[in-house]
Amino acid sequence: MLKQLPTLETKRLRLRKLCMQDAVDMYEYASDPEIANLGLWLPFHSIEDSLKDLTEVIEGYDKGEIFAWAIELKNANKMIGRIGLGDYSLKNARAELGYASNRRYWGKGLMTEAVKQIIDFSFINLAMNRIEAVCLPENVASIRVLEKVGMQFEGVKREYTFVRGKFDDLNLYSILKREWQEAKTNFANKTTPY
Repeated sequence: MLKQLPTLETKRLRLRKLCMQDAVDMYEYASDPEIANLGLWLPFHSIEDSLKDLTEVIEGYDKGEIFAWAIELKNANKMIGRIGLGDYSLKNARAELGYASNRRYWGKGLMTEAVKQIIDFSFINLAMNRIEAVCLPENVASIRVLEKVGMQFEGVKREYTFVRGKFDDLNLYSILKREWQEAKTNFANKTTPY
């Protein structure tokens, strides 16, 4: 879809390619059992797990097959998570958004900021028509992020995934390009009454 994954910036964040130097920061959040549980992966057991994951991502960049960004705090030059697009279909102009972040940075609006940037990028630069995301029904923080960026709940994918030793339901959310455009227009036209 793109030959080079661009670096994107928000007020507080830099979204850039992942690199091998991110291994320690990645391990910091990917080894956290609570985050892994909510993110539907098994917790990393060593820094080698981070290095293996990063190697696969970098190989994907070289093949032009992966859309994954490190989420870096601008003021600290610290990678606090990752965000990306997967399961994309050019023919159907859709992609699935996924993300994870270090628990120390939850509750500050940082993930909402990153998700908004990727949605904007997807509709403007990738000509997507639909962005969707899934999360566990108990992942209240992720649900809040998806609702804040204008995604709508579509339903439940029943017993859709088997990661944690059992089948789990996943909530499905989405936003369409026309909904995103309408929200942008409404925001631009909003006046504050005094």
